[in-house]
Amino acid sequence: MALIKCSECRKDISDKALVCPNCGNPIKDQNVAVQISAKKDPMQIDPVFVSKKWKLVKLVAWGSIIVGVILMLGGGFDFNKPIVNIGTGIAFFGLIELIVGKVGAWYEDRRAR
Repeated sequence: MALIKCSECRKDISDKALVCPNCGNPIKDQNVAVQISAKKDPMQIDPVFVSKKWKLVKLVAWGSIIVGVILMLGGGFDFNKPIVNIGTGIAFFGLIELIVGKVGAWYEDRRAR
């Protein structure tokens, strides 16, 4: 490893550096940078690339489940009361919506393509 001068800030930097740590000036050829960055650590976790609409769907689903359970608790789980049946329907709808949100987010995840 040798030290070279940056063409922008004239500070000493390593000849193996891709960019100058002082000013950010590119030192190496961009093709080299792409080849080096292509070697990823297999244990590295990438961020999830899912649009916010699926997060909103899951958030609304959890809200529906919570509201449904609260309505069922308010009726004492007596299925002869209409409020419990409404709460059960809302919670069931929330569960289906949560499954749809999870599958939609999985399908849209751009890392798998």
